[in-house]
Amino acid sequence: MFKSYSFSKISYFTIFLLLVASNFVESLFNKENAEYIDDEESHDDPNDNDYLAKNIDYYVPPSYPAPLTGRLQLIPEWADAIAKARDIVSVLSITEKVNLTTGIGYGSGVCQANLGTIEKLDISSICFQNGAHGVSNTDFATNFPSTLAAGSTFNKDLVYQLGRAVARESKTKGIDVLMGPGLNVGYHAAGGHNTENFGSDPYLIGKLASAFIKASNYEGVLSCPKGLIGFEQEHFKHSNEWENGKYKHLKQPLDVQITDKVMHEIYLWPFADAVRANAGCFACSYNKINGTYACENSYLINHLLKEELGFQGFVTSEIGAMRSGVNSILSGADVNIPGDIFGDYASGKSLWGPLLTRAIYNETIPQYRLNDMVTRLLSAFIVNNVKIPLSNDFEELPNFSSWSQFTYDKEYPFQSYGSIKQVNKHIDAREKFTEKVALQTAREAIVLLKHTKSALPISVDDGYNRMLIAGIGSVTSPEGVDVEDALTGDGAVYQSWGPNSVSAFNAISPADVIYKKAVERDLLVDIVTNEYDIDNIERSAELANVAIVFAFANSGDSGSEIDGNYGDRKNYTLWANNVEMIKSVADRCAKTIVVINSPGPVDLEDFIDHKNIVGVLWSAPLGQYYAQAISDIIFGDYQPSGNLPFTISKHAENYVDIIDRVPLNGKPVDDLNRLLDYRYFDEMNIVPRYPFGHGLTYTKFKLFDLTIVEKRQPSVDLSKPDPYLDPYFFEHTSVEDPSEALFPFSEFKPVPGHIYPYLYNTKVYSQPFYNYPTGYKPDIDCDFENDPTCDAPPRAGGTLGGNPDLFEVLYKIKASVENIGGYEGYYTAQLYVEFPRGRHAPTTHVRQLRGIDKVFVKKGYTKKIKFELTTRDLSYWDVEDQTWVIYPGIYKIYIGSSSRKFDLLGEIDISSSKN
Repeated sequence: MFKSYSFSKISYFTIFLLLVASNFVESLFNKENAEYIDDEESHDDPNDNDYLAKNIDYYVPPSYPAPLTGRLQLIPEWADAIAKARDIVSVLSITEKVNLTTGIGYGSGVCQANLGTIEKLDISSICFQNGAHGVSNTDFATNFPSTLAAGSTFNKDLVYQLGRAVARESKTKGIDVLMGPGLNVGYHAAGGHNTENFGSDPYLIGKLASAFIKASNYEGVLSCPKGLIGFEQEHFKHSNEWENGKYKHLKQPLDVQITDKVMHEIYLWPFADAVRANAGCFACSYNKINGTYACENSYLINHLLKEELGFQGFVTSEIGAMRSGVNSILSGADVNIPGDIFGDYASGKSLWGPLLTRAIYNETIPQYRLNDMVTRLLSAFIVNNVKIPLSNDFEELPNFSSWSQFTYDKEYPFQSYGSIKQVNKHIDAREKFTEKVALQTAREAIVLLKHTKSALPISVDDGYNRMLIAGIGSVTSPEGVDVEDALTGDGAVYQSWGPNSVSAFNAISPADVIYKKAVERDLLVDIVTNEYDIDNIERSAELANVAIVFAFANSGDSGSEIDGNYGDRKNYTLWANNVEMIKSVADRCAKTIVVINSPGPVDLEDFIDHKNIVGVLWSAPLGQYYAQAISDIIFGDYQPSGNLPFTISKHAENYVDIIDRVPLNGKPVDDLNRLLDYRYFDEMNIVPRYPFGHGLTYTKFKLFDLTIVEKRQPSVDLSKPDPYLDPYFFEHTSVEDPSEALFPFSEFKPVPGHIYPYLYNTKVYSQPFYNYPTGYKPDIDCDFENDPTCDAPPRAGGTLGGNPDLFEVLYKIKASVENIGGYEGYYTAQLYVEFPRGRHAPTTHVRQLRGIDKVFVKKGYTKKIKFELTTRDLSYWDVEDQTWVIYPGIYKIYIGSSSRKFDLLGEIDISSSKN
């Protein structure tokens, strides 16, 4: 494989000398064609000395050309899939290939994004839809718990079932590509889309995402994880948001800065797991990374993802994230959805589409690049046995419209265009299996933070006879649960707001379910939902001998705001009058239980130590079964087993603030290199309120009998990966007559806003030459087409996810857990590794999660917990040598129930002689 520079033994000074040139240039096309423009954003000039002086630590070399798929010595399934995809590509014209890479426009298809059709092969429009927690923008679909809630289950097997359930409903609705889950790491605790991610640890995210992806693919829906890479907040993901007030000087989206070491050990980690799990697609994010937009970052896509991680599928944009035409394609982006430009939807303007067609005809983009883009798309479907949609298979086509909930509407509701037709069939996608999984996930996601005086579960045998249910969070919003994009700041939180929200679901209020169960147990129940009516709340609290107080906070997409929360939360306080209500009730009721529903950490300090607060339950948004799940936990019908997927601090200053101010130059920057979550608290010796992984149960467990068995002798260095296979080139690569790509006006009437791949004239040159991005050479040093021996994978690469050695199991670790309490329940075993310290040791020596095993244990019984440690788990990223390295020394093993509570300790001695 060809690339710009070898990283072997390269120094930072050498990198500096190599990288003085820009990776940003103007796009190929002038604005001569009034129907289309090219670049949306203005680009920085990295040649600027001030820029270099400020950003040299984050500078990375360009990596061109984009790697061809199928050159790794892959498993037969991938090789066969790529061969079949090539057979399809070989019969396609240029415009047909472009039709499979460019979305047809926002609202031009029935899904949130659709690709074009290939009539001669009966290939229908491939449907992309948001929905890791349920099918968005339709009806008769389950509102599943959020991805963050799934993360707090710490249960790989359950998340696998969740992936199957979500995909099964998606398939019933006719969806081909499920946009999700998110693989961001919650660097900003107040980030607006944190509920779309699994938590704040890359190991946890990787394991759970792998389970979800495998399950979705198994059910016949291609999972497309989002957030590549560093998309950690909502503020400034677009340059034209919030154009007034304090944001009016914004000139570009947020530029996140990530060092090479942090990139590999934190942000890229779960993506490697996703590649191993056969993810066929990744969505590049909105932000810049080290000065370059994610969707045109050649180092990120070409080098890290496609070379180092060996990714063979396709890279698409998050909806509306594509910022350029030629640059993004040369940098490795394969698909642009929805096809048009953010903020200019339904205009027919695209950075790809006809401009990509023109770039192929004038040979600015080589045709082998376009061939590879389509090959990657098709082979991702084929290898995962996901059916490519066919226009003659009506049962498999989408049976809903994302743009209208009516049964009959105009054919293109978003554009208000076309004749009246049936746009929604209202197919019920729900099944007993999917509903069961949604409820079970909601139950296991609830975290018991505090429990004293054996107050839970509630039983009349403990003297309870009168209950107070307090707070507007105990009932559904006065606006209803079907409000558009779930945009509401009052009532129970079932989901965060934004385009991922699930519409028209059946939601029962927690107060109703708890009331019913309490009455069945002969309790008298008072319900006060107005949390500002403190006098009434206090009177009711004085009469109750147990109180359930509901508190909440919410977040969502930056396209909307609630009370100044522009997607991201503006602080960590509970919303409305929650805190005053909690304290008022606790002052008057000796057994007060607080239920908190929020998208991340919240400030608990004003009430958490109150002697009368005997129980605190937390959960991320739990979807439509929130009420059922929380009542099951409160009354003991089900035992709490959730664990915090992040750290709750005693002080807000220990979190990393959202970047919410625009600097004078209009270009906000975010440094993402502070130690993540519990690593920071451990390194700085800060005592959290509740540590990562914390979660109490109603029973007690005892751990014993730790054994560590070496299965393979560790090697300090990775072995050299197998060389690349010969590159494949299609026989017919000559550029056709551009007149063959002209718009066929005689065949059909264009739909307004629809993006077509056709040329409007045969003039395919708009300027005499194209100023390619720095590092890209049209005439490459290695004669790619005539010399098949070009390069080999980087040392860290070689197979799906990276070097094969990384995934070899070195140690198997076992222990026993006994349930010595009075209830059956789950125990979540967590294994942490502390890296060696020493003069030449890596700086990464804080404890890191490297194992999770959740087991169900009946009272009085014992179960085995099992872990495996791979080479990757014990390695650190060597920036100088650009590879993973095991440092000789003592690796300490900690096993327990959180990042701060350990019951078993062990050691692994890896000597320098083990090579």
